[in-house]
Amino acid sequence: MQNQPNNTVRMLRLPDVIGLTGLGRSSIYDLMKQGRFPVQVKLGGKAVAWVSAFFKVVVA
Repeated sequence: MQNQPNNTVRMLRLPDVIGLTGLGRSSIYDLMKQGRFPVQVKLGGKAVAWVSAFFKVVVA
């Protein structure tokens, strides 16, 4: 059996992003406005999340 790449996209909610980056909510949204932080993805309704792959690259 061959190892298959994991193509699963994991989404992070705001508390997870805060924990990974050490930034506060306001700082995250300010940086998004400046284009210096990845934008969130709408999940539906008022729910948003960020793609985890970006944070693996930045935090690593």
